[in-house]
Amino acid sequence: MVQGLYALSLARNDTRDGKRIEEADSVARRVASLMDEWKRVCGREETSTRTAQHAIWEPPVTGWLKANVDGATSRSGQEGGVGVVFRDEMGAFRGAASFFLPGISQAETTELMACRRAVQMALQQGIPKLHVEIGCLVVARMLNEKERNLSAVGIVVEEIKTMATNLGDFKAT
Repeated sequence: MVQGLYALSLARNDTRDGKRIEEADSVARRVASLMDEWKRVCGREETSTRTAQHAIWEPPVTGWLKANVDGATSRSGQEGGVGVVFRDEMGAFRGAASFFLPGISQAETTELMACRRAVQMALQQGIPKLHVEIGCLVVARMLNEKERNLSAVGIVVEEIKTMATNLGDFKAT
């Protein structure tokens, strides 16, 4: 299963990097080839005694909406993309968005653009309390700082902070 997911992610990345969409049978052949290679290298079936650790989603406090955001850049570093998913305290899906960022090459910037989109959506929907959960601790710290951000991405940070003042409550983690 892991090999299948890996092959699918490679096909998706190739497509995102401007290559032609790979046919399903080609992806399946790649998976079979990867599995054959795995069997040759290992020479035995893998047995593991380790328990997989999974991140557990924590719901927001009652009355708040949580936006899980993520940004990423392509392998070539020439473009990025972001995603936002909103859930309430019961874990119910409340909305989502994703978009492409041509010309954005820094992961920190994509994370900030995802946060910006989450705040914009919250304002459009009249959400009074927003908890943005970010995968980048540096970005979360920037958004929670009281001082003005003078870094290269400071203008985006300050824009998000300004927009967030129009919400009743805002926090980033």
